Amino acid sequence: MTRRIAITGTDGTGKTTLVRKLAERFADRPRVLRAFRAPQYHEHPDHPFGRLSATIDALSEQGDRDGNPLLKATALFLSMTLYGDVERHLAATYAPEVLVAERQCLADSLTYARFYLPLLKAPLTPCELPAGALAQLEAWLPVFQARADLGTCSFWELPLYIRDLFSQEPAHLLASLQALYHADVPDQVVLLHVGADALTARLAEKRGVAGAPPRELHEQAHVLGMFQQGLAQSCDYLRTIKPSLVITPVDTSDRTIDESVLAVLSAIGFETQDAPTFSGVNLNTL
Repeated sequence: MTRRIAITGTDGTGKTTLVRKLAERFADRPRVLRAFRAPQYHEHPDHPFGRLSATIDALSEQGDRDGNPLLKATALFLSMTLYGDVERHLAATYAPEVLVAERQCLADSLTYARFYLPLLKAPLTPCELPAGALAQLEAWLPVFQARADLGTCSFWELPLYIRDLFSQEPAHLLASLQALYHADVPDQVVLLHVGADALTARLAEKRGVAGAPPRELHEQAHVLGMFQQGLAQSCDYLRTIKPSLVITPVDTSDRTIDESVLAVLSAIGFETQDAPTFSGVNLNTL
């Protein structure tokens, strides 16, 4: 039986690098651990929805470049509608003992909506999109919208659809998100945390990297600080729905990436002292 584990945290906590490192360590042992990025599912050629994922990611970056919160929120939401199907595909295909996902679609949505929801006051203004993007998106809309009894809309009307969705009472909202994302509460959430000084330094370092994507609209130290608290609250709320959910905080502030990888492996049940093993696998050989 596959254990589903989400690694989440705000920008600057190191979740993307951690998930990539885990994927690399276990690339030749997919029956032990499989890890995938979200929402950049297209980063791995074996994952489903690659073309659609890349299109949605391009929309997200366009929203950041243009300072368009409606387009950004729409892209973030659309990316999560792929989450559950990617997770199910990997669990069924590889049957790993542990399946690790970057982000937790339900907790992340409940948290990030606090920033974007007040901005969703109008439909999208029709604009130029990447070639073929609108046709792809219009084909996907009826697929995920059919999963919940919330009506239908066009691509340009999605901000209002999202606003109405997230205006629901919490229990109804969570049920709707589970249906739309085709996803369930995981078995464990590793909740990454970073101190304010380290967060500020990491954001500055990220911006100085050549070829880095445009800064996300919410990528501000004070906003991300609020998101850290919000993610913890959202995860606690998920535990009211699934009492067996394990929430494991990991502070990455003063850890190198390799130290953070070992901390996460320990958090999810791998022995990392002396002869670290999990299911008979010696981690020193990974």
